[in-house]
Amino acid sequence: MRTSRSMFIPWAPALITLALSAPLLAQTLKDPTRPPGEHVGSAGQAQAPLTLSAVLGSQPALAIINGQVLKVGDKVQGWTLRHIFKDEVLLVSAGQQQKLTVFDHSAVTSAYQNGH
Repeated sequence: MRTSRSMFIPWAPALITLALSAPLLAQTLKDPTRPPGEHVGSAGQAQAPLTLSAVLGSQPALAIINGQVLKVGDKVQGWTLRHIFKDEVLLVSAGQQQKLTVFDHSAVTSAYQNGH
């Protein structure tokens, strides 16, 4: 009877190393199909575009951005909330500014009713 010897495959360590490093390589590549407005978080995940849902109160004013209730000075996706106005907010990050406006549902409804 033959004794079994374990088989050594010379390319197996290289294959295992390649399989384990594939997720790391995928995280460092930039997706050329990603829309320019999307930010990428620290884990390589695409972050949702910032959306202002509502502005609440006035003393202190609060804004709901991407489902989070924020006040002036709070941060969301690397942006700092600088000002809250009646129907818009101003965000700043690394010398850039971004305005978000509350979506006007009545404009869509009236356009839909008028057939436009």
